[in-house]
Amino acid sequence: MLWIYLVFMIGWVHQGISIEEERKALLEIKASLLEASNSYALGVENLLPSWVVGEGSSYCDWERIKCNSTFSDGHSYVTDLSLGNIFSLELEDGWDKYLVLK
Repeated sequence: MLWIYLVFMIGWVHQGISIEEERKALLEIKASLLEASNSYALGVENLLPSWVVGEGSSYCDWERIKCNSTFSDGHSYVTDLSLGNIFSLELEDGWDKYLVLK
């Protein structure tokens, strides 16, 4: 579901999405990731700490985001969102006894 959302978000850039709409979409992604973390008790307390709205802040400075400023309107828009390995799980010693190879 998240990937579908990301595809639509990137597609909106070409349809004239505003900077505020893009920021809102990114914060919704963060909220969804936090919800998933809580649902599965992953213990992620400080997920994407740079993703906050502040005076003079730009989401292009947020971690895991790359922007491109070559659009005709002069604004920077997200061109890459890297969420791979966002949840790093540390397995306890002895976890391999539960591994079943077929």
